[in-house]
Amino acid sequence: MPRDNGVAMKVKENHDGSLQLESCQFTYIELKNVTNNFGKVLAKGGNGTVYHGYMKDGTQVAVNMWSQSSSQGTKDFLLRLST
Repeated sequence: MPRDNGVAMKVKENHDGSLQLESCQFTYIELKNVTNNFGKVLAKGGNGTVYHGYMKDGTQVAVNMWSQSSSQGTKDFLLRLST
């Protein structure tokens, strides 16, 4: 498991109902806390493992721990986040 910072995409709902993606940066410790020590795996695939978690405000999240050694490239990973 990498021990560096991670970047995540946060989906924000606007007043008109449209969705907006925002980039957020988290430390490894923050991600470890959000996912309860990476305790619940939602999926595994070419872009790494996806973990279930909760933000401090109670928002449910899926955390994708992407690795540079994954079989998918950075462009594919970012495209997946935006869909």
